[in-house]
Amino acid sequence: DVSSVKGESQIFSDMVFHFLNVPCSHSLDSLHKLVVENGGTFSMNLNDKVTHCIAAESKGIKYEAAKRRGCDVIHCSWVFECCSQKQLLPLRPKYFIFLSDSSKKKLQEEIDEFSDSYFWDVNIG
Repeated sequence: DVSSVKGESQIFSDMVFHFLNVPCSHSLDSLHKLVVENGGTFSMNLNDKVTHCIAAESKGIKYEAAKRRGCDVIHCSWVFECCSQKQLLPLRPKYFIFLSDSSKKKLQEEIDEFSDSYFWDVNIG
């Protein structure tokens, strides 16, 4: 139950998360709480309102269902890193567990063969 959770940030505002599986270091409830604390919502079911499918690994019934629906699957580390840095991080290739064909095509237009973006700043040093 997340009804008493107080918001810490709004980095996930307008986002609906569906967790396909979770790392053994966390419970599903703790991840739901983390999302709500940071302005997002979650769905227990994979439906059209879900904006982000999150998983710890590429296995399980829910993972396979998301793939069949053509949903991109994002590694849970993206959620943790967004929260620890208190900002919404770009979805870079390292965060994707599964990409739909349309997302692969879009990503190929934005990223070179070295996984460097044509649009993101590069940190040197």
